[in-house]
Amino acid sequence: MAPEGQPQIVSLPQELILEIVKHINCVDPNARRALASLSCVCRLLRVITIPYLFRRTRLNVRLYRLRARIEHIYENEALLESIQLLHIRAEGSERRTRPSETRSTGRKLTKTCDAATPDLFARFLARLANLRELRLDLQYCQQALVTPFRRAVGDRRICFRGVEALAFPTAHTLRYVVPAFSDLRMLSVEMGSVVGPISGFRHAARSLESLRVLEVRMLSHPGIAGLRNMAEAAPDVSTLVLWGHDIDARDTFRER
Repeated sequence: MAPEGQPQIVSLPQELILEIVKHINCVDPNARRALASLSCVCRLLRVITIPYLFRRTRLNVRLYRLRARIEHIYENEALLESIQLLHIRAEGSERRTRPSETRSTGRKLTKTCDAATPDLFARFLARLANLRELRLDLQYCQQALVTPFRRAVGDRRICFRGVEALAFPTAHTLRYVVPAFSDLRMLSVEMGSVVGPISGFRHAARSLESLRVLEVRMLSHPGIAGLRNMAEAAPDVSTLVLWGHDIDARDTFRER
């Protein structure tokens, strides 16, 4: 029997508690809510439920708050080891505003991050030992976060071994992907045009030996010639997906 005031589940053998948690995770459509409630009961249940609660983690944050959110969990080894799929959406202040907005507010619409955030961000991701899929949706923060983050990864020679799927906001920084994400099987990027980033695109597609799926979201229509250049830049990729600005079935020009 459990001590007075404690739920009966606490008195069960740990192996049985683990099986109960696995069962809840498999059959309950609201499993995350149920597991979150269990994690609040006691330390034992918290330890058991953490791998299920944080296996798939999504972080939606303003850029100026990113450092605080990372620092909050940076030393939590159990949580970091649990994360296998991570989606981070951060929005910065590098957004063009209408002149009327600038005059009326007299300041930027949002704050930005400090200079230490990109390096902390790189070190945080490097600590995720079991990470398999990473999606970085970084909006309006190319100068504040994306470029310094890429530089920090290179300077520290960080290698995200085991990460098989990566979504990154821009193709302009693709060259750093090759040494940092050597085990990639799926890569998803955005491209504004095929003129600037095509060399980095070609380098990534041909250097990542394990790459099988390459997805490119075009922010502007590249034209048929541009689409052909994209396909020719990735001859060994088994699946090439080009989509985005007004690209449809009529643009099909090559069977892969």
